[in-house]
Amino acid sequence: MNEELFDIVYFEEHFKEGQCRFEHEGTTVTMLESDDAYIVQTDPPFPEMVCDFKMYYADTLTLLLTGQLLKNGSTKIGVWKTYDREGILVEEKDYEDGWKIHWEQLAEILRKQEIELASVVSITRFDGGKAKPVGVRRTKRRVTIVPSNGADKEEAKSQSESAMQEKYYWKVIQLASSLLVVNYTFDGQTGKRIDVSFTEMK
Repeated sequence: MNEELFDIVYFEEHFKEGQCRFEHEGTTVTMLESDDAYIVQTDPPFPEMVCDFKMYYADTLTLLLTGQLLKNGSTKIGVWKTYDREGILVEEKDYEDGWKIHWEQLAEILRKQEIELASVVSITRFDGGKAKPVGVRRTKRRVTIVPSNGADKEEAKSQSESAMQEKYYWKVIQLASSLLVVNYTFDGQTGKRIDVSFTEMK
């Protein structure tokens, strides 16, 4: 039985502009309120990319859901646990099931290929064609696709669609410079880079 409770006293004392946020030794803790739940997200300092997520019932303040997300995103990683209002574990779901290349392996692949995490603006994990977005793009400027192999745009589009048919894969978007974005696709089973394309920003 889980007896963890949401700290409603601290939340109400420090609530401001729709949330309660504080920092400690580089770690940021954000507390939010929704219609039927309270949420607590703990973000570690860079270069750590995994944050802790907890949701609590609004009426009982007991723990509802707990797990981990990739920082600045919504893709769940690892094992997530769901509890009823009495603190009884009712469900466990492993979001790594079916994947051979997990976040830790992907991070190592990026380092070996000299893709700096500091330059990565978006990471997305796809499972069976369903997108699980991770990360925040840092720009809304208009973009123009530049084929990576000199082919015309239709061929580049076809190559990209072919890559997206993989059952498990990671999509990584890197801001290589102020005018160039690089889009990588990595196989979620082997870690092999299966596609790369470039976007020129205007």
